Amino acid sequence: AFALLTAYPAAVWRTRGELTNVPRRWIWLLLIPSVLGGLLGALLLSWSGDRNFVVLVPWLILVATLLLLLRPILVSQGGSGDHRQPHLSPVLQAVAVISVFLVALYGGYFGAGIGILMISALSLMGLGDIRSVVALKNLLTGCLRGVAVVALVAEGLVDWGYGLPMAVGGLVG
Repeated sequence: AFALLTAYPAAVWRTRGELTNVPRRWIWLLLIPSVLGGLLGALLLSWSGDRNFVVLVPWLILVATLLLLLRPILVSQGGSGDHRQPHLSPVLQAVAVISVFLVALYGGYFGAGIGILMISALSLMGLGDIRSVVALKNLLTGCLRGVAVVALVAEGLVDWGYGLPMAVGGLVG
């Protein structure tokens, strides 16, 4: 987790122009559960370990891939042509926030495949085209993984002999 941390700010910087297509309200609405989920996931990892969770990863990624493939069927495009503002009922907004929280919880706990899981969750909200969704995914996953790494460092679970050289190599290379 620590070794990959430098990739997130770079990804956000590269896709920052696409974030302007996402309503600020949605960024803040989804950022809070992302950060909280990432923190809680890292704390759960530090308290329980990851041995049993590894079995679920391929299935989670399969479900996320299927949701992404089914997005055109599941998300109504509406007649207005305005993809910047999703028209979700309050119940679906709550489902969206809970979905992002659960993905963030997984991301803080384990992290493998977090990108495809977050893209699937965000795509179903109708937040715009795939480039806007990827830009928002970069921001949310960067924040949740950043908080998770801070928690893992605070818990003493980072192997500095391995993580620091990898992170510095990511900045240089």
